[in-house]
Amino acid sequence: SDVSDYDNGLFYQTENGLPWAINIAEPFDYPIEKSAIIDAFNYFDEWVLSGGADYPDWYTDKTGYRNTPLVY
Repeated sequence: SDVSDYDNGLFYQTENGLPWAINIAEPFDYPIEKSAIIDAFNYFDEWVLSGGADYPDWYTDKTGYRNTPLVY
């Protein structure tokens, strides 16, 4: 569920701080059906929690970045 709080600058996020949408300007291998993005990509949550400062390449196929069986 969306917990946006416009008065505090919180837009389109879950109660855990995960975004509802992501704009990736290059090819992206997405998680398999019914798999959470935080389970498929090992650094997605760290990227989100850092406001995009840490692991800006969280979606790439670098060693340790993916839980490969969960990525389509």
